[in-house]
Amino acid sequence: MTPADPRLGPILVIFQSGNEAEGLAALDGFLSRHPDHAEALALAGFCRLRRGEAREALALLDRAVGADPGSWLARMNRAGARRALEDYAGAADDYLAAARGNPQAEFWIEAAAMYSALARRDEARRALEEALRLTADHPVALNNLGLILEETESDPGEARALFLRAAEADPGNAEIAGNLERALVEEGLHIGKGKGASAARPFWEQALRRWPDMAGLWTGLGNHRLESGEIAGAEEAFARAVALKPERAEARVNLGIALHRQDRPEEALLLYAEAAALEAGPPSPALRWNRALSLLALGRLEEGFADYEARDYLAAYRRLPFPRWDGHPFPGRTLLLHAEQGYGDAIQFARYAAWAKERGGPGAKVLLACDPPLERLLARVQGVDGIVPAAELAVTRCDWEAPLLSLPYLFKTRLETIPAAVPYIDLEGERTERRPGEPFRVGLVALGNPKYGNDRRRSIPPEVLAALPRAAPAGIRWVGFHHGGNRPRGTEGWLEDGLARWRLQ
Repeated sequence: MTPADPRLGPILVIFQSGNEAEGLAALDGFLSRHPDHAEALALAGFCRLRRGEAREALALLDRAVGADPGSWLARMNRAGARRALEDYAGAADDYLAAARGNPQAEFWIEAAAMYSALARRDEARRALEEALRLTADHPVALNNLGLILEETESDPGEARALFLRAAEADPGNAEIAGNLERALVEEGLHIGKGKGASAARPFWEQALRRWPDMAGLWTGLGNHRLESGEIAGAEEAFARAVALKPERAEARVNLGIALHRQDRPEEALLLYAEAAALEAGPPSPALRWNRALSLLALGRLEEGFADYEARDYLAAYRRLPFPRWDGHPFPGRTLLLHAEQGYGDAIQFARYAAWAKERGGPGAKVLLACDPPLERLLARVQGVDGIVPAAELAVTRCDWEAPLLSLPYLFKTRLETIPAAVPYIDLEGERTERRPGEPFRVGLVALGNPKYGNDRRRSIPPEVLAALPRAAPAGIRWVGFHHGGNRPRGTEGWLEDGLARWRLQ
């Protein structure tokens, strides 16, 4: 830096030699003789600011601006002092004044940062646009404008275009590369939601041809394949993401999910253990939830149901304004259990109501809340004293509440302790005796609810169903229980409709 006043040259030489104390003494001596010298005041303010003395710096820089209001140097330095003192509005004004005196993109960029700190995004956006008029390929301005658009725009494509330009202007910038990756992932998700999964697949594949080293894109492709049922392909994509970003715990969780879906829960658990070691603090809910599924698949029920409590992050059950039951006795009090997730889950785990009733002690009462189609059935469950319609939960009175699928955790369920009293639903009056010579009727639920996103994994494919009559022993009559007329394809002529006859009174 060459000072406008040559008398300051020797003082700058002292600073440049690294002797700051001597330089400050020389500068103070100069100001004692020339107290209104704007350039010397600006230099002194800058030095104080660099030493962390923001208030002293501001006092000197106020004098510098007063002595020469048009000095861009004094304005720039005072902006820095005001910024250090968190006067972001004043700092923005000074950066803009500096830009008027010396048009540079950096001043507009700094002003935009101040406006962003004040949540004045429109002004920040205009400041960055001014910076780009001065320097069209300025990577910081492009990147920061992209960040603002990410927060305010519904279409992620515009932000992605800015991050791309920034990455091309500064290829080695890790922050910009990370923003571009995130924007590409968001755009892919946006396409998938707006135009459907079939439109998202080409996006992921084309993006990966251009940016094969972006782990987030491999994750996006892996998720697409997972949702499409291409589990082996999802494993391959997630493995690439892990190789590119081994420090990302979520990449290992995703790979674990793909392995679990291929009936490889032991391998999935190894990945979840690696992910837990990478996470700071306790394992995340997503990690615990997926680990629970693998533990349960291996019959490690006590550990699995403990992790299954992490399903809270999925909003799997209703939130009720009552104390959560922790398994303690509650004689003479009322416990409200509430069904969660699918109808099958409610029917399966209602067996724990009898344990809750016994655990409660003398005079304990157990209520069960469920959706209307299950009310008549679950009213017959052992241990249930009454059914609460879901619509009446808000006005129900009870002392404790618990989601139905938390009971296995409270019960500390192991394989050998699963409540096995059969039947646990009282169907007295619904049974019919098989007459001699009559075939055995075997109930078949071949299809799940088609609205469930993962239904393909639990519904029986038509080609498998078609083989059942040939594979079954002689004397079997198949009776189908299918919801809402959703009759399985390929079963015409051999699958009797059971729902037409089976009705609870």
